[in-house]
This record gives sequence, C-alpha cells and structure tokens, in this order.
Amino acid sequence: VLATNYFTMESDAPDKLSLISPINGGRTGFFSSFTGKIRPNFQWSNVTDASGIARYDLQISTNSSFTTTVAQLSISSQNVSASADSIAYTPPKGNALPYGSYYWRARAIDGAQNQGVWSDAQTFHAGFLPQWAAITITALLVVLIGVLVYYFVVRRRFLYD
Repeated sequence: VLATNYFTMESDAPDKLSLISPINGGRTGFFSSFTGKIRPNFQWSNVTDASGIARYDLQISTNSSFTTTVAQLSISSQNVSASADSIAYTPPKGNALPYGSYYWRARAIDGAQNQGVWSDAQTFHAGFLPQWAAITITALLVVLIGVLVYYFVVRRRFLYD
C-alpha cells in the first residue's frame, strides 16, 4: 500500500516592522554616560503571521548602509517583551554600546522561516556625554561641594570661636 501525504507550507513573509524607540535622532542612556556602556531599550511594532513569529533580527551599525555592523542579533520571540502593539528588547550586557551615533533596523521571521523585509533604518545617539566629560563634570561638582562645605561650615566655625 502506497500512502501519499500532501502538505502546504505557508509562504507569506511577515509585514514590515515600524521602529518606535529609540526615536529617530534621539538620545538614550543618560546615566550610562558614567559607565561608558549603553544598553538601549529597542521597541518596534508588533506584527502577526499565519505561522507565528519565530524570531526577530536586529542590526546596529555605525553607517546607514549597514556594511559594518556593531551588533547583529537573532532574538527568539520568547526573549522579547510583547504587548498587543509593540515588541521591546534590551540587549544583554555583552552587547552594550559605547558612546556614539548608531543606525538600527529590525525584521521579523515567521515559523515557516519566511523573512520579512528590513524596517526603515533609524539613527540614535548612545550616551548623553562622553565618559571623560561625565567624569570631569562629576569631579568638578565634588570639588565645588567641598569648597562650599569649607566656606559655610569649617571657615565659619573658626570665625566664631
């Protein structure tokens, strides 16, 4: 007896994602300027597919053509925070970014391994200040506080004794 089975593989790629955060041209990682390593929270639109979304590809580059990537991450759909409207992902510490300007884009890959098209690229700036500037400002503030404490506390004590 010869058995014949037929199956159909879903071949529709997921829709193109819309990038939400970091906003185009925005800054991220204000307090991370002190450590010099920034882990932005990436957020994009949620899409659905008949075979389900299996993973997302996220690329981060220093140029808009993505010829050299700083990070190329393949993220399981189980490793993102999902809501009805959006997907959020924060890279692990090993993928933290130094101070600088970056481009990013993302795409969805469904359960049948159909790849969606890349989203339109957006740019963001990681860090508010270079690490050296943040440390210099902090040191100057410490010196200023020391001078003020001396002037208003220590010096006055000698004047009234």
